[in-house]
Amino acid sequence: GLNLFGRVNDVPCMLTIDTGAGATIISKELNDRLGNPEELQPSSLTLTPIGGDTMPVLGTRLVRLKLGEREIGIRVIVADITSECLVGMDYLTHTRAVINFMKKKITLTPSADSKHARQAQVLRIHDEVTLPARSKAFVRTGGVTTSSVGVVEDLDWSCGYDLRVARAMVSGYEEHLTARGANFADQPTALKANTAVAQWETIEEVTEVNSMSHTDPPPQNVVCEHLAELIEEATAQVSTETSVVALLSELEDVFARDSSGFECTLLSPHRIDTGGSCPLKQPARRFPPARAEEVDKVVDDMLRNGDVEPSNSPWSHFGRPPEDEESPTSSCQQDRKRPKVIHVDRLAPYKGRSA
Repeated sequence: GLNLFGRVNDVPCMLTIDTGAGATIISKELNDRLGNPEELQPSSLTLTPIGGDTMPVLGTRLVRLKLGEREIGIRVIVADITSECLVGMDYLTHTRAVINFMKKKITLTPSADSKHARQAQVLRIHDEVTLPARSKAFVRTGGVTTSSVGVVEDLDWSCGYDLRVARAMVSGYEEHLTARGANFADQPTALKANTAVAQWETIEEVTEVNSMSHTDPPPQNVVCEHLAELIEEATAQVSTETSVVALLSELEDVFARDSSGFECTLLSPHRIDTGGSCPLKQPARRFPPARAEEVDKVVDDMLRNGDVEPSNSPWSHFGRPPEDEESPTSSCQQDRKRPKVIHVDRLAPYKGRSA
């Protein structure tokens, strides 16, 4: 999650944005620093972390949570956790937060009493358009007449149609905007010109602050070797090269370090609970014996890059059952009725490889 400086009841602390938490949680230590223990109310709630073990809740209390220029009153859960404060979906939903994990930034919709005047505009269809059934399309709407940065959101009433507009962040002074819409109806939807389909509201940006940034030296701009060669060939001026290096360093997580990192991402690691479901058994894949060495090389590369893992699961190979002495068929006839025994890497054995 993102680590941000904030305040709880005017007490400075580190806030961690946790989109997996349905409610905001503060630690027992932070609760003691807030004082007024009589405000803590007993609760029968229990927390279930990722590991599955339940965690008792010490109680709940009302606090004033401030992040950036936005401060709201919210009821939080008090539990014995290591983080000072885990900001959950209750706060993020109330403030209409937009999180950018790549840039480590979160944007909040300012409140009505914010020092920045909140502005909103209704976006209407510029030209008549027809959306086919169960389809997505780009819809041209009217523009924004202010210079503030804002977010485009779907209208709750959605002009009476099964039309939904995707959320997007746009800058001000745009003569026309292009919104991405989806028609969830089973029949085409015709939208007339000047039909309201979305709204635009101003937002404020809160950038992540690292608690060690005041003592640690600023990181140097370093890029990968293959990108460094490309920059040297493409840039002729030193100032241009410095700007490109700074940009690539800022977006270093976007580019792969080497060929093994292509099409990989670590932005949203997660676990999928399959319950008691068993994996699907797949048939053995045959290949020409002449391609055996090539297949071995590909499998070794995939193992080295972490794309696959060796498995000894009964689902990963067909085992040979013990021979039944009373069976009327021989072991060879039994083998013909089932696929050949395959290696743990899901490849059929061949001459020269031990089964």
